[in-house]
Amino acid sequence: MAPWSSWGRASRVGPWGILLALRLLSGVPATLQESASWWSDVGDLPWSPWIAAPHSKTTFSILGSTGCAMIVLAACWLAMDALPHLRKLVWPIIAVGSMPLTAYVLHIVGIAYLLHIVGIDLFGGVSRLSMLFGFIVVVSTFAVLWLRVFQRGPMEALMGRIADLARHIP
Repeated sequence: MAPWSSWGRASRVGPWGILLALRLLSGVPATLQESASWWSDVGDLPWSPWIAAPHSKTTFSILGSTGCAMIVLAACWLAMDALPHLRKLVWPIIAVGSMPLTAYVLHIVGIAYLLHIVGIDLFGGVSRLSMLFGFIVVVSTFAVLWLRVFQRGPMEALMGRIADLARHIP
């Protein structure tokens, strides 16, 4: 058995096991049970740092999320090493990943454009799923086309130039 497989299971089960234990154990105050819901903050209770509920912003939640992210990155890395032909299929994801700051700026500009220029209510009538797919298509297409001509994204190149200028400051 691979050494990371049991740890991966623990990282998936751990937070939910703690959340379930908080719900089932007697003597756990109702305020803690309510604040340990996955969509809320755990609050300022004395035992809050020991909670690993998802999105609770506690140390154990952050460690669990970091562990899961490391597992996903390792799996992607191993998949790319084992299946080199897969690289062509996931090239749009690689392209967006090579210019993350540009992708974030495009999302912000796109949301501002839709809200203020076009007047689309992003929180109302428009399907959020269609909006998500629209952003994915636009940003992925931009990233693939940009990287055919340039080595870095526009925001990444700008930050590189700013960093180069800062190097000359005494």
